Amino acid sequence: MKRGLLITATFIIVVTAFLACTKRAQKSDVCMKAPVSSMAKAKNGGAKKDNTETTIKCNGSCANAACSLEGVYSPTEHWVQCKCDNCSMQITTKTTDSNGVVTTDTTNMPGGSQVQVEYLGNFKDYMAAEHAGVAYSITAVNIYDDGVNDNYLVQYEFLTATGDVGTIMYENKGADGKNISIDCKGKCDCRERYFPNTGAVECTCKDCNMEVRDIPDVK
Repeated sequence: MKRGLLITATFIIVVTAFLACTKRAQKSDVCMKAPVSSMAKAKNGGAKKDNTETTIKCNGSCANAACSLEGVYSPTEHWVQCKCDNCSMQITTKTTDSNGVVTTDTTNMPGGSQVQVEYLGNFKDYMAAEHAGVAYSITAVNIYDDGVNDNYLVQYEFLTATGDVGTIMYENKGADGKNISIDCKGKCDCRERYFPNTGAVECTCKDCNMEVRDIPDVK
């Protein structure tokens, strides 16, 4: 899989212009192909220097459903969108530069906006296997690009109709192109936590068990 780069604070307004496709509008070729990760590069010959963390979620209310993300997946499309037009999408990017300076930028996108994300097909397969027949919502998508270890990670947070809360993380190791899933399971507040300075992922509490699997086919 070709690895993308994250939206950066510098480019977020430009990227928003490409990504703000409404369900009612005809999508252009540019919009259809633009991933949530921008094609932005650092100034020194295109080398990437910054650590970035991007969070996508929804704010507002819907008449018959909670305001949350839902995935739209097919062999040619992989989007997340908010569940209704009164539910707006919020994209927050936290950037740490090579000097340790942190900047945060938040963009609110209108209801109906769609943003392309990676590993959505893998996530949908995971939910079908782990929570078969149970409806669910995506409460947030977190995307990490460490800029040092050349790792790119996507974490899905979800809530099921039966009240189960959980996360699943996918990692693309840029150095060797290997793709894996990382799933922390347990009765505590069990989630995957990423440390960009070291490239390590750990579970958030002692009673978590970490399950790591290779992904032969990235969707």
